[in-house]
Parts: sequence; C-alpha cells; structure tokens
Amino acid sequence: MSIGGDCIHDIRAEWCLDCNPPADPVSNPQIWGEQAFEVIPVDDPIPLAEAADLAGLSEHQFSTGVAWLRETYPDLPLVSSRNGLQFTLDADQVLQFRAARIRSSLTTVRRVIRGAVLPYIRQVNPSAERQLARQANRLFEDIQELLDIPV
Repeated sequence: MSIGGDCIHDIRAEWCLDCNPPADPVSNPQIWGEQAFEVIPVDDPIPLAEAADLAGLSEHQFSTGVAWLRETYPDLPLVSSRNGLQFTLDADQVLQFRAARIRSSLTTVRRVIRGAVLPYIRQVNPSAERQLARQANRLFEDIQELLDIPV
C-alpha cells in the first residue's frame, strides 16, 4: 500500500531518514547504544523498561541502542532473557543465548524468503522461483547442519 510521497521511497521526503539523514554526524543508535551500555549490569538481569528509564531513553530507543551494540560488537557477552538484559562472564549462558538467537534469526530469514521474496520473484520472474526456493532451502539446511541447530 502506497501512502504517496515525494521521495524515491514513496513517502513524504521530510519523513524519510534515507533521503534526509539527521545532521548529527553520530547516529542516534550509536548514542543510544552508548547510553544503554552504561546501565546494563553484569550477572544481574535488569528489565528492559527499568534499564531504559535509567538510561533516560524510551524503550524503543533503548532497544535500538542494544541492537546497535550487538551489531557493532558481536563478541560482547550481552545476553537477554525474559528476566532482562545483562552482561555475563558465564560462557555457557552466552552460548545458549547465541544459539537461541541463531534459531530465531533463521526463522525470520526463512519467513522473509517464503513470505516476501518468493512471492515477489513469482510475479517478476516465475521461472526463477523454484531455483531460488531450492537454493534457500539448501542454505537453511546447511546452516542448521553445520551449527548443529535443532529445527
């Protein structure tokens, strides 16, 4: 559904951060990540809402900052659970968290391929759909097998 707009992304140009990035040379996710880093405890989970309040951020800003931390510093032992977020020195806890993230990420990518990419390919190049679906399925199987991830 198109809302109509005057930028190349078909939205109003003033709403589009791709067409009109913030003037600040440091991105907001980086600032929020740095603020989040300061309040996340070691080995004592803190609920997201409480951590966001301590950092002076909204829950969305805090979550965006945490995502920036995870993308920028993938080896950081930052784990989360239903109890909250924490840094941990427990290698088993980090491994368990990362395995769960991989399973979740593979599910997301699989759904994107099957629910968005393949239907689009079906419309623009129907002959390529079957080949792409096979390749994607093989890739998912290989990743699961190589990492010994139960489906």
